[in-house]
Amino acid sequence: HTCPRDDKLGAAYVDTIQGEDFVGPANVMLSYTWGYKIKDIVKTLEDKCEADKRDPKRTYVWICCLCNNQHRVGEDVPFEQFRDIFGTGDIFGSIVTSVGTIWSMPAEQKKAMIESFSHIDSLLNALAKTTVENAKASREEDKKNILALVEESVGHAELNIIVNKSVRKSIIGVLKEEEQLRARESGDTSTDTDYAFLCYNIGSVLSRLDDLNEALEMLNKALAICEKVLGKEHPNTAT
Repeated sequence: HTCPRDDKLGAAYVDTIQGEDFVGPANVMLSYTWGYKIKDIVKTLEDKCEADKRDPKRTYVWICCLCNNQHRVGEDVPFEQFRDIFGTGDIFGSIVTSVGTIWSMPAEQKKAMIESFSHIDSLLNALAKTTVENAKASREEDKKNILALVEESVGHAELNIIVNKSVRKSIIGVLKEEEQLRARESGDTSTDTDYAFLCYNIGSVLSRLDDLNEALEMLNKALAICEKVLGKEHPNTAT
């Protein structure tokens, strides 16, 4: 196939397919690492469509290995061409926001993420130091182009805020998803002390993330279970 952008031999995968059921303007950007298995990426996208009630046939995903022309990898890309590929305006704001809500992540990664919430203060301190200018790229020229595009669109400072909010939103989403999953798996949540412990931990994390209404709901669930199972005078209930 000939690339429609430069008329040279060799095209991106996305340029070789047709039909609105298979290709269209991207409305989701998928962030991944080379270590992910294809089945995990597919399952994650399926879960995302189901959770958001998206039509899979109209969910168009931008993924670099399929949308970038791999025949040109390694070549220096002029900034003007880079801008044409990645778009203008508020693209970084919309992309990072979608990434924040997207990852519905693979099960093993989600488990590790939840376990890490016991160190929530360390995570919050790291988020407070979010600085996109310190991001790393495999090619220095790519980093320069990305930062230049960010600066002419939303700006570095605003993107730092967007990333921070987006990660917080992702954390909250993962916690709520886990609570709903454990509730479905429990035979009776009203007497399930493991479920109560989970609700307590989730409530504590949500309070640190300033999601106070949701935090109170989780903590009240935990309290109600402990009062019913352990009694109001039990140390775990009273504290």
